[in-house]
Amino acid sequence: MYEVINKQIANTVESVLWFQTQTPVLGGRHQQKEISRINSLSIGNFDKNEEKMMFLLDNITETGYIYSISKQKLESDKKLLDTIKKRIKQDESKDITSSFAIYSSEHKQSFFYSIKYTHHIQPWR
Repeated sequence: MYEVINKQIANTVESVLWFQTQTPVLGGRHQQKEISRINSLSIGNFDKNEEKMMFLLDNITETGYIYSISKQKLESDKKLLDTIKKRIKQDESKDITSSFAIYSSEHKQSFFYSIKYTHHIQPWR
């Protein structure tokens, strides 16, 4: 079980770092505030609008979304930007500052990563 979990974590970290070296089709890399030094990653299914945190954070204050969207969806989905904006507005309603970057992908499935930030000390779990 731990081998699978470790591979997922390593793949997610590697992918996020790679995306940060690429130029997005739309949007830009999130610039967190100086004070926001505690963070966690999540991975999400774009079509199901589901997101799973790798490590839970309390009092999230910022989020940077990294969308990997298939070329076909980029060309045909007229509601793509509305879907992304809806997630950003949901964050705003929770006092979370968010941004997004959209990247074109050769994969058939569209997905997203997010980096969640906070400056609040986390309780021991």
